[in-house]
Amino acid sequence: MAEIVLTPITEFDVGARQVFNTGLSTLGRAGDDYLCGHCGHKMLSNFDVSRLEVELVFQCGSCGGHNVVPEKD
Repeated sequence: MAEIVLTPITEFDVGARQVFNTGLSTLGRAGDDYLCGHCGHKMLSNFDVSRLEVELVFQCGSCGGHNVVPEKD
């Protein structure tokens, strides 16, 4: 399990993508921990984003910032 910092985006950059507000934290069954790229708050714990079928924008429940999963190198 790794800690991954999400890529911060502006609200303007959300476009037509769905926004998922994680609340204070969203707990998955297995995977990595994801931190808000704006404030560093742990938004997703033990979460496997590769299982998602749509590209989501994650909204931090702490600061309200919008984030996307970083692109893999």
